[in-house]
Amino acid sequence: MIRGETARRLDACRRAASLAGAHLVETLWDDHEVTAEGRYDVHLASDLEAGQRIAGVLDREFPGEFLLEEDGSPDPGTSEWVWIVDPLDGTVNYFHRLPWFCVSVACYHRTQVSDHPLWRHGRPVASVVLAPALGQEFFAWEGGGAWCGGRRLQVGAQGLDQGLLSCSRGSRAEDQAWVRRFLDRVGPLARKTRNQGAAALDLAYVAQGSLAAHVQRSIQSWDVAAGAQLVLEAGGRFEASPGSGGLHVLAGSPSVLDALEEFVE
Repeated sequence: MIRGETARRLDACRRAASLAGAHLVETLWDDHEVTAEGRYDVHLASDLEAGQRIAGVLDREFPGEFLLEEDGSPDPGTSEWVWIVDPLDGTVNYFHRLPWFCVSVACYHRTQVSDHPLWRHGRPVASVVLAPALGQEFFAWEGGGAWCGGRRLQVGAQGLDQGLLSCSRGSRAEDQAWVRRFLDRVGPLARKTRNQGAAALDLAYVAQGSLAAHVQRSIQSWDVAAGAQLVLEAGGRFEASPGSGGLHVLAGSPSVLDALEEFVE
């Protein structure tokens, strides 16, 4: 049973993600308005519109609290509560009408901060990763475990040789070169490798044991803040180190991460 402030904040996470997810599904087959486009990335108006729906819930129920999202929000400074949001993770998938996209909403409480790239925002209290086109909602709260519906999640017990390794190639040329080297060495050790293109959803699948591990370079805090709590509450490990283009992330079961660490430069 979730009680008090944690319950209130988890409920807000779920409702905000649900509103954003409904909008994304509704507009999936519309002509997408592209606001910016690069060689490997695309930015869409649907992302901004989904973010407005999330912000509407949070601004109404938690006025004055800090919202960190992809639009370049300033540093939260001394704000006690921080909402870390990605209204559309897997934008390229969404643009091409693939169902592998999600909404990520996390609430962090800045009572225990550290120099960890994510924990500088505090400790994760409540998180949701919603894959609306797949009909899956993953959520977690502090000390209460990670869940998908009524099913409690647990990271996999299998070794890497019996599991799936997820590794995104990223958008930066230097990261793609790193991933090629990494997969040349580690790929043959796994049953299969996967590259789904939505980090928050990859972390949710690590939490439920579908993926043995997820590795990614140069990713931002809003992409992984909710997924990190899912993995931790499901008994896994989540590690992040700062790089020139963002966070370098490694997540999975403790035993698989022990096996992978020697391959991570």
